[in-house]
Amino acid sequence: MGWKGTKTKIHQELVLLIGVENTLKVLKKYGGRSIWIPRPDAFLTHRRNVRIYKEYIRTGLSMRELGERWSLRKGTIQKIIGAIRSLPERSRK
Repeated sequence: MGWKGTKTKIHQELVLLIGVENTLKVLKKYGGRSIWIPRPDAFLTHRRNVRIYKEYIRTGLSMRELGERWSLRKGTIQKIIGAIRSLPERSRK
């Protein structure tokens, strides 16, 4: 089955982007649900923040030191640590 067998433009775009087999996997897992897909910059920011949190836990560096290391203000590091700490464990990966 090629992409021409799909019904909507989003399905066609998904098939072109990730292929038929992976599209079927996504549809089987999430079919019939509404899901939110973050913008790439929001996704990358979250990943960065998780890395900062893990580094804070693993190394014991101060928030000031982490701020210098990541080119962020100490206050920003504090907000990141607090925000990630409040997330469920599965969201910290």
